[in-house]
Amino acid sequence: MNKEKCKEQLQQDIISYLDGMDNEVVDHVCDLVVKNINQIEEGDSQSELNDKLDQVILGIHRGTEALNLIGRIIRNK
Repeated sequence: MNKEKCKEQLQQDIISYLDGMDNEVVDHVCDLVVKNINQIEEGDSQSELNDKLDQVILGIHRGTEALNLIGRIIRNK
């Protein structure tokens, strides 16, 4: 999968996962993913690519955990 396809797929996955969240939040998360993927160099080795993609996925995971916590707090008010 090339970088463009990866960005598109991740954005689609994020939009599906965060369905129902504020559009600004979803857009911001997608922008962060694209920014991080753009930092991947075409000449990177597979090991370097795997490490960088792991960082992107970890960032997404942490962000979605934070968003879920915020959503729970808001719903409980």
